[in-house]
Amino acid sequence: MAVFRCFIVILALLVTVSCQKSYECNDLPADGFKWCWIHKTFETRIKISKISKTESPGWIGVGVGTDMVGSNTVFGNFDDGSIKVYSITDTKGLSNWRNGAFNISNAILSVISQESFLEFTINNDHLRENWVYASGDVEGAIVEQHESTSRGKFTHDFVTGETQKVAIKMPVILVLHAIFMGLAWIILLPAGMLMARYGKKTFREGKWFEYHKKLQCTGLVFSLLALLFGLLKGTQTQLFHFAIGIAIMVIGIFQPVLAYWRPPKKKDVPQSTNRRLWEYTHKGCGFFCILFGVINVIVGITIAVEFYDM
Repeated sequence: MAVFRCFIVILALLVTVSCQKSYECNDLPADGFKWCWIHKTFETRIKISKISKTESPGWIGVGVGTDMVGSNTVFGNFDDGSIKVYSITDTKGLSNWRNGAFNISNAILSVISQESFLEFTINNDHLRENWVYASGDVEGAIVEQHESTSRGKFTHDFVTGETQKVAIKMPVILVLHAIFMGLAWIILLPAGMLMARYGKKTFREGKWFEYHKKLQCTGLVFSLLALLFGLLKGTQTQLFHFAIGIAIMVIGIFQPVLAYWRPPKKKDVPQSTNRRLWEYTHKGCGFFCILFGVINVIVGITIAVEFYDM
């Protein structure tokens, strides 16, 4: 009889283990995010994770809505371990938001190595929904507007397990940023550099220099306008793109100042040391700016293609 009871217990444990479901997972469009779920008859367990880029995991949020503003979002604060649901009404932060109407249970936060996890259970009123997600590597979990690469949208069907990215429309001001930067660094400024290099053989004396100045000044104005358009969106881009852009703009603005203070050029005799140093500096800075300007335009295009609906 005891053997039979042991057999029944072991059989029940095996059935229980076999009935337990494991997480199904999909990678999300934003770098380092993963979306996982366990769908059951009456409820669904959700887990979203991200790879942290800093020592502090900061915060992570995921919610139901077509955009972050207007959504009911679960926020996990890794610094104090709190998990709250907010109805997001604006981009100003937690202090302006009211408690959300999104019912969750058994919510937990965890960190394994550099990967941070937010898990919670919802009822099956949300079998197919539009979802938004975001995170910030900010100490104190200050929820602020974040880089484009740390947020995204998707739809998910818990019955079929299908996850689809929802593209985000590129704001008009960023379209203008891209157009003006492209015109400046792909057309105008390289044309001005080529004019200085080869225009002397094509145009009469002095004329090539006028064309060179007009092309460079127009390109610089276009790039300054593009920089202004970009800064109006804050720093919501990849750090590499932002840093290279600022660096080449600083050097680019310095170029006309350097041109104004150029030492006189002598004819048919070795140039002065100051003139040679000036030429090396002016030409070197110009080549550097145009090279990295073209690279940065390409980087900007790849960021836009990856994140926005083109």
